[in-house]
Amino acid sequence: MKNRPSRFNLDSGFRAHHAQLIAGSSREKWLTALVVGAMAALALFALLRLEFSFAQLGTGMVQLGTFMSLMVPPSPGTQFNSLLEALAETVAIAFLGTLLAAIISFPLCLLAARNTTVNQLVRWITRRSSDTIRGVDTLIWALIWINVVGLGPFAGVLAIMTADIGSFTKLYSEAIEAVERKAGEGVLSTGGSRLHEIRFGIIPQVLPV
Repeated sequence: MKNRPSRFNLDSGFRAHHAQLIAGSSREKWLTALVVGAMAALALFALLRLEFSFAQLGTGMVQLGTFMSLMVPPSPGTQFNSLLEALAETVAIAFLGTLLAAIISFPLCLLAARNTTVNQLVRWITRRSSDTIRGVDTLIWALIWINVVGLGPFAGVLAIMTADIGSFTKLYSEAIEAVERKAGEGVLSTGGSRLHEIRFGIIPQVLPV
């Protein structure tokens, strides 16, 4: 019975047979070195251009530690009731903004989903609009709504609502597209319309989402 080749011999034979692939091409090596060099040069330029200073960073960290130490333990004093009121207002803003976004996103997700939309053009417009809204930060929407309705909690509600509409429309439409199609086919087979399919075959499956 012949001895089996050792692992060392197998590795050596593999390396010898595929030496060129293992070593890589000179073009790829030069391209990698060029990309790394360009990124390092860009990082150095950014540090110099932005006047990055480790000394200032160290001083700032000390000041930050002092600032944080003054916050512990908290001493609201006479402002405790105002803090509680502001906290409740913040929670109310987040809740109302999210609730309005969920309600508004529901009909939009039906237009954005492939299996419930009116036509492909409407689906494309709805999805791209959702992507655009989702791509803008909530803080930017807050600045926009402040210029529209003025500074106050109402602007915060509208900002959260607008930002969440983009996210909810995407999530809801993906959930609708992932439903089991047999339920809708069963509704259609009994003489139901397209609206009946959505109402009784699709919506019950996505309501938990």
